[in-house]
Amino acid sequence: MDTSKKSVSQAWMAYHPYQQEKSVDRYYIGISIKVRDILRGKSYSTLFDHFDHIDLAELAAFLVSYFEDVISDLGLWRAFRNEHERLYGKRLPLYDITDDYYEEEINFEDVAFLIWYYLTCKQDPETVEQNGCLMNPEAPEILMMTEKVFAIFEEQYEHAIENNALREFIMLPEDVDDFYEVRYRIQWLLTSSYLFHFMTDLLISRSKSVMEKYKDWPAEQKVSLLNELKDGITLSENTHLLAYKGHEWYAEILGRQHALYKPLKAIGRKRSGNLVYKGKSKEYIHFEHPPTGRRIDITRRSLEDMDPHILPGTVVTIGFVKWMEEWWFSGMMASWGKEKDFFKADKSLISASLFSDENDEWKKTIVEQYSLFLKYNHGRPVAFFDSFFEANNFVREFMMQWNFEMRKKLNQPGDEKVPPFLPQEIPPSIRERSGDDCVMFFNKEAGIEFLTHMCPMIPDDNNKLYKGRIDPALPMHLVMANDCSCGFVHFALDQYGFKKYLLFPGEKNARLVPDNLDFLLRLYKRNGYFPEPQVHMVDSKRLR
Repeated sequence: MDTSKKSVSQAWMAYHPYQQEKSVDRYYIGISIKVRDILRGKSYSTLFDHFDHIDLAELAAFLVSYFEDVISDLGLWRAFRNEHERLYGKRLPLYDITDDYYEEEINFEDVAFLIWYYLTCKQDPETVEQNGCLMNPEAPEILMMTEKVFAIFEEQYEHAIENNALREFIMLPEDVDDFYEVRYRIQWLLTSSYLFHFMTDLLISRSKSVMEKYKDWPAEQKVSLLNELKDGITLSENTHLLAYKGHEWYAEILGRQHALYKPLKAIGRKRSGNLVYKGKSKEYIHFEHPPTGRRIDITRRSLEDMDPHILPGTVVTIGFVKWMEEWWFSGMMASWGKEKDFFKADKSLISASLFSDENDEWKKTIVEQYSLFLKYNHGRPVAFFDSFFEANNFVREFMMQWNFEMRKKLNQPGDEKVPPFLPQEIPPSIRERSGDDCVMFFNKEAGIEFLTHMCPMIPDDNNKLYKGRIDPALPMHLVMANDCSCGFVHFALDQYGFKKYLLFPGEKNARLVPDNLDFLLRLYKRNGYFPEPQVHMVDSKRLR
């Protein structure tokens, strides 16, 4: 096999859970080579010029995998289209559906969207160094490429071969109750299936960071860290499509009539934290979470036994997840020391907040703080400052007021002094930019958010730093920035007349972005779309 064909073959097999090529794979590899040759056309060079590197063999295999999905009734594309229609009342984002659209067949609009989606995901700011560029779904190059690729699919459609082996792998038997069998398929779905394989880029990027940070650790411990990282992405990471997690997508692929649909949808949050080993019984290994007093019984189907050197009372860091009403070990485990000594020294929020998602008090506190912030800031959730230190002083005084109000509410005396508002969640580099201008926004769903280098561009009556000119690119950059909250985006669009600037480059349809705004926010802000209480720091210079 020549090098050119080999690269396409390798790209194709990377989307499949088996290593040995079958006759059905060779059929689709042949189609992928034809598609790859089309992608090499000079007409599309300007489209690919925006990227450091686009693997045309991978893109070809990606598009042909959609063709295989439809032909073989694999259910990945159908699950996305059904969920999009359930959320938005239309089958696809960004493209108008014509009367020639048939749900169970291949469609021009599907291929056009997939090209746009692939090129957009290849610019995830966490996995690439260069600033991302907006891709116009209606760009002539995308539509021309779609036309030629779709012509190949139409030519092959009537005699295309079904991949029964892949369908059997995906369609798990309904009587399976082993979490590890389910997890293996979710892991494949996120890291190897064509529709979600972009999570592999994320895994590679994060693995490099982990290896650099812990380069002096023993090899065995580094392997455990990488396993924990992969497990976390498998069970906790939101995908680019609709910000759904892997287990949610797998449930939709199997279908609502499948016996595993509800158990998959009910998979709990993957947790990793410090527990105390208490002992074992016939069916479970017993742990306790001292900050909450909660008992965690992990089934011995997942953790057969404990190392005999780990005695009751030992603190372990362990990953676990709930499946079919039982806790399963998932990820890594490491032992540290005795409970008394460890938790006396452990002041981290990680230990205290292991089950914070089940505690509504955090949400109530945010709501109460938001109300007080409005009262304290003249009814506005946003404030503007010459420097971060000025903003820090403002928040410090606000927190003093908050402490005073809470003590008054609880009828408790106390010292009004609070430490400067420089929590661990803010990157250390903030001290280096302490003189930069700063927008402070109180997101009523997540807490306080800081945005630097943005004051001169925001036309707020209370913003003395506004330079009198809106940057037309800013609204779309806010939409794209993964660390700028949806709350601030919606606030800015409503308050500052930014909606008219929501346009893709070269776009003539002024309704394209507004009509698909929520879909785009889920894609660009997949990890922050469903907010949790925290502090955000956003530098607008990183948006461009």
